[in-house]
This record gives sequence, structure tokens and C-alpha cells, in this order.
Amino acid sequence: MASCDLLKLACADIFHFLARPCRRGKSRKLPARGLRVLLLKCVLILAAVAGIGVTLHFSQAFRPRSPDPIRLPEVGNGSWTAVGEVEGVEEEQPADATTRPEPATRRPEPTTQPEPPTRPEPTTRRPETSPSPAKSPSKGSRSSEPAPAMAFTDSVHVCFCSDDTDWRPVAAAINSTLQNAKRPEKLIFHLITSPELAEVVGQVLKEVLPVLRRQLQVHSSVSLQKRIKGQISYRKSSGARKGLASAFNFAPFYLEEFLAQSDHALPKRLVYLDTDVLLLGDVERLATAQLHGLPAAAVEDCSQHFDIYIDFGEMAGLGTGRHFPAIHESGRVDPKECVFNRGIFVMDVLEWKKRQITRDIERWMAKYRESKKDIYKFGMSQPPWLLALHGKYHQLGAEWNCRGLGREALSLQELKALKAELKLSFKELQKVGARAMGDQAQPYIASCSDDAEVLHFNGKLKPWRSNRWVRRQPSPMCMVKAEAFPSLPRKSVAGKTFVRCADIWSNFLSPEAAQLLNATAVNFYKVNA
Repeated sequence: MASCDLLKLACADIFHFLARPCRRGKSRKLPARGLRVLLLKCVLILAAVAGIGVTLHFSQAFRPRSPDPIRLPEVGNGSWTAVGEVEGVEEEQPADATTRPEPATRRPEPTTQPEPPTRPEPTTRRPETSPSPAKSPSKGSRSSEPAPAMAFTDSVHVCFCSDDTDWRPVAAAINSTLQNAKRPEKLIFHLITSPELAEVVGQVLKEVLPVLRRQLQVHSSVSLQKRIKGQISYRKSSGARKGLASAFNFAPFYLEEFLAQSDHALPKRLVYLDTDVLLLGDVERLATAQLHGLPAAAVEDCSQHFDIYIDFGEMAGLGTGRHFPAIHESGRVDPKECVFNRGIFVMDVLEWKKRQITRDIERWMAKYRESKKDIYKFGMSQPPWLLALHGKYHQLGAEWNCRGLGREALSLQELKALKAELKLSFKELQKVGARAMGDQAQPYIASCSDDAEVLHFNGKLKPWRSNRWVRRQPSPMCMVKAEAFPSLPRKSVAGKTFVRCADIWSNFLSPEAAQLLNATAVNFYKVNA
């Protein structure tokens, strides 16, 4: 089409030059000089036309065919596959936000560059969530799938452990972590679960959050799971729930061993999160925290003390007392020291291995197995964690573990402290929903949620199980900034804003995603019952 247009233009130009001299004067004779110029122009134009003809001929002869569409090879779903919050992950308690992007189901996957042949050594918004089949894993924690491409050597590695078949909590936890990360494409999620669950949970999570097709690795290991199970001894007399005897309640202490069985280089830092959490801060800040040469970092919790979990009298009977010469290097332990919760922690992998923290935890577990009476109580994994890491952890800010958001009530002492902190009377707290219940007040009201980086839904009232709550059970209430979560129902009292903690959790899991996760879990349970 373009060639014909050029030819027409050339012919028109010839006519223009031939006709123009005849219209200028009365005489039809052309001046000698004008004729020479005209003839020269005609010759040049005819040469140009001839050149165009030759060009058209060769261009037709050598015109390339339209190329076939380029098909990019599919990126593997990851070498492994893990799961949501397990009943046994949470330790029993004695007695008892920047501009957000589009939802994850609509946001395109972050683009990453393919990994070079020689794999480098690995080094963290807020939407609603929305299936790509995963291949069956082979022996141990490895899978027959190709390893996912990783573009960065300073990826942020986030770990969860569970063998629960309810995958809603881990989906919400991952989604919140992605949505509040400044660089979500740098996140790699490690999910540690049983071999039976590994394939199906990886498949359904990648369906709900398509970005996980590149950023999810699911690990399982029959031998390691068996080893952990052999260390556990459950006694009803300890006051701990039976569910806490799950191997995946202790799996966080073996993170580097699970990951070491994969085909990837072992990361230098790992961030562990219980599955009943939401990340409202940038997890990369956790991963890059200064640990000052210590093997771990955790949040101190002064609402509980060592003597709640550990019977120091029984310890003395074992010859350990308040000194732990055979295992412990930091000396005396004060029974009234604040505990440090293992629900959220950062692991320096090299220091952890160098100081043999897992070995020390196993030694404390062995002492519990061998003792005639309970040397620790209420918890299963929390006491050996406290004893093995006493004096060996870096203290994180309290904002990284706002706990208790699944609790039913406040004690009177807690209620008094809350009124003083918020400068509110009980009458004003009643507008939030507070009511006296003997020596307690319901519901639980959290003030730490106002500036929290991590919301921890430990307690009986799990948001994803609200249909199982007792009738008319009030939801725990979370204080938030006035501009936070604008779509959620709220109550304002004396300039302070409160929302249901369960509503915050639901903000990170769409009803469609929750239905899909629940249906898949139900089908899996029926098939494997």
C-alpha cells in the first residue's frame, strides 16, 4: 500500500513540472534555460521511480513471514509446598499503615529476573485475596517441580509451620505480609508442614494468591518430623493442651534444618511468624534488624514471667536449680524475669547453628521426659525456648507482637491499667462494649493495636472460627488510628477509635478466598479421613 502511494506521488510530481511552465506566459514555447531545468528534473524523477520499482520488487521477494507468538516457559511453582495455623502452634496462656494497593487477587505478579545458572546465596500491601496445580513432592522436603526463579540475593525469607487443615489463617498472614511490604517482590515464603498436606496446601494457596507461584516454597520431611516427635513428651498434669504436642509446635526450632534439605542455598536470616498473626508493618525491617551477634531476636512480654512456665523447685531437685551449668552459659535465671514469646522471632542462621540452640532446646526437652514430675507447665515449646535462649536473644520493640487479640476477657488488674493508660472511665469503656463479668470484664480490649506492626490473635477466639464462638460472645476490640481501616465499623469514644479485632483480620481475606480454602480443606479431610 505504501509503495503505490509513492508511485502516485512521483507521477503527480512529473505532471506538475511539465505543466507549470506552460501556464506562466502567453507563449507556449519554453525558455531554453527553463527547458533544460525541466528536462533535468524529469530525468531525476524517472530515475527515482525506477529505483522505487526495483525496491518494491525485491521487498516482495524477500518479505519476512510474521513470526509465531513467543511463548515464555512457565516458572516452576517452587520446590516444596506448607500450611496454616495449627492448633498446636500457639502456646497455652496460664489461666485462662501507609497507602494500600489494589487487592492481591487483582494486582499483577511482580516481575523478577531469572536466576543465573550459579544460584547466588539468598540474603520483606493490603488487599482481599482469589487455582494452578502443584506437582507432588518427592522424597523428604524436595519436589519434582523446578525451583522458582529468584532475582535478588537479599530476599527476605518468612517462615510458617503448621499441620492444620484450616488454611485460612496462613493465607491471611501471607496476604497481610505482602500488602504491607515496601518491596513485596523480595519476599520468599517458607511453609513447613506434613508430607500429606504439602501438595494440596501449596496448590490452594497459589490459587488464592497467584503471586505465590514464584514466592512460595513448601517444605516437609518425614525423617525430621519423626525426629521432632521423638523428643516430645506430653503430660496432662502440666496443664498444657494436647494439641501443643504437635511436632509443628516445635518445628520453628528446626527451621534451618528443614530449609537445608532443599536445593536452595540456606538464607542468612529467617523471620518466623505464628500463623495467627497479621503483619501491618514492613517485614523487611524485621529481617534486617541488628541482632548484635546474637542468634535470635524476640519480643519481651512482661505480662508473664519465667515462674509461670517453669517450676524452679522441681528444677532444683534435678540439680539444675536457678543455675544451668550443663546447658546454660548465661548464669542465674530470675523467676520473675519477663518471658520472650516465640510466636514472632528473627533467626540468625549462622549464630543459631554456631551456638547449637536446637541442641540446647532438645536437652531441656529430654530433661522434661526424664523427670518424674513436671519441671515446666502450661506450655510445651515455650519453656525449653525460654531456657535455651535466656540471655542469648535481642529484644525487639513491643510493637512487633501485639498479643491477646483472641482473648475473651480482661482481668480487673488489666482493666485498671487500661483505664489509666487511655484515660477513660469504665462508663466510657462501656460505650466500646465493656461489661463487668465477676472478676473480669468482657470483651478483651487491646490498646497496643494502635501502633502495632504485628497483630497476634492468640487466644480462644480465632477470627476465622467466629461461627464457633458461644452465642452472643463479644469480639475483642482493637484501638486503631482514626484513619486506619476506613471501611470497618467503628466506635469512637473521647477521640479514640475502636474496631472489632476480627474485622481487621477479615480485611485480609475475601469471602471468596475463605470459601475456596475452606472447601478444599473439607474435601481433603473427607478423602484422608
